[in-house]
Amino acid sequence: MNIAEIKVRAEQLLSESIEDTDAIDWVNDCIHEMGEKVWPEKNMSFVAEAGHVYILPNDFVSVIALTKDGRPYRRYIIRNDKLIFPDSGTYDLAYRSYFKRLESVEDEISLSPMYMLPMVKYLMSCQLVQNGEVEMSMKWESEFRQGISDLKSTVEYKNKPFRVKTNF
Repeated sequence: MNIAEIKVRAEQLLSESIEDTDAIDWVNDCIHEMGEKVWPEKNMSFVAEAGHVYILPNDFVSVIALTKDGRPYRRYIIRNDKLIFPDSGTYDLAYRSYFKRLESVEDEISLSPMYMLPMVKYLMSCQLVQNGEVEMSMKWESEFRQGISDLKSTVEYKNKPFRVKTNF
């Protein structure tokens, strides 16, 4: 999936054209709006000494999981861009990283295709705001937010979405 595909679908539904530069900006805004849960996951491994200060990667957002010698580990300290362990050992860090800004309509978006429809609705909402059609824009923004909310309880299994029953 790329910005061009999202843009074409939004243009079809609106029956009007969207500028490439607007589509690029709005898709980047949309990804940011969806939140860090959709941002990429990265991993790193290292052998650490007790009390030593380690600098986190520049793209670090949050810890997803940290293991020491293959077991979950929670006795770490993060301050600003630094990570400190009270124990020596071999650590594996899974972390959420910033989503790299997309610069072209042809740039691939590394998200599940399930996110395409909410992203189309977001673009439609932005275009309608630009046109001064605020009420209609609010409708599409509401549908975007509902779509993202629905996806929070949907996962993929064997490349097909299915709903997970949860109690909230």
